[in-house]
Amino acid sequence: MARTHDHSTNPTIPTDAVLVGVDGSAHALAAVRWAAAEAASRGAPLALVHAAPYLDVRARPTPQVRHATGVLARARTEAERYIDRAAVRTDLETGEPARTLSDLSARAALLVLGLTGTGGIDEILLGSTTTTLSGHVRCPLVGVRRWPLPAERDRFVLLGLDSVEAEADAIEVAFDLARRRARELLVLHARFGAPGTHDLPNDRAVRRERNLLAWNLRVWRHRYPDVRVSYALPAGLASSELLKRSAHAEAIVVGSRKRHPAARVLLGSTSGTLLRYSPVPVIVIGLDAAVRWRPAAWIADPDNAQRSATPGAGPTRHRSLSAPQGSTETQNDQR
Repeated sequence: MARTHDHSTNPTIPTDAVLVGVDGSAHALAAVRWAAAEAASRGAPLALVHAAPYLDVRARPTPQVRHATGVLARARTEAERYIDRAAVRTDLETGEPARTLSDLSARAALLVLGLTGTGGIDEILLGSTTTTLSGHVRCPLVGVRRWPLPAERDRFVLLGLDSVEAEADAIEVAFDLARRRARELLVLHARFGAPGTHDLPNDRAVRRERNLLAWNLRVWRHRYPDVRVSYALPAGLASSELLKRSAHAEAIVVGSRKRHPAARVLLGSTSGTLLRYSPVPVIVIGLDAAVRWRPAAWIADPDNAQRSATPGAGPTRHRSLSAPQGSTETQNDQR
């Protein structure tokens, strides 16, 4: 018997749902699997959306309508391998895909999209090279090329960090993901630019930078005591250094410090490079993205309990502080 689907001409999803754009491709199904596992881990609803502007769902069934509902049925079947079926909602929308997903992202906890083998996220989100995304993606974006990943016991969550103060939401997402996946967190800070551009610092300077980074992350280390944290401060471009380590990562988490149109956030700079080439899921938290879902560890923190009621509010921002002299709380990371 065919499954029942919720079809809507006025896009809406449950608040804080994990939202997935599906199109029937193998990459989209990989995104569905990752998103279903993530939603189950969070205890959040899962919303599967197929946007097909060429359809008229009010007309009698046509081959196009049957195809579109089949796309959703297959996605639901895949999702139910990882999450209870009662938590799954499917929607067939007739709006333009990029606009539909952009609108829905205002209520979502995450927007998850499949990435093509060549990294062409625009083929799914933007539709064609001449289409631009209207509006901004208003929640963290996850790009998934394949999932599950090959079994590897020592996979880690990889956080690309530029500024502790400006990227607090990305830090929170990375720590919480590492906690729920029971993975080590590797914090990578490409502090010294590309090799050869100037004299590299000595080992003492690197240790001082590493200790300062650990000191500035002390709030999160205290909030997530079960998460083991290591650090890498390579001399190189952030995107290149992250990709070098991506094969053994569980996921990569990066923030964005500049305001861009959504297409620029997705397709430009470090985050765009990672979305094009990373073999593992990439989570991008743009400046316009509201991190609406808060883990229990965050809400329980006395410094931030009051702020937890404010949608999109991040943890208290801490100015960079000098690490204690002679601090040895972190060890060199050679990854």
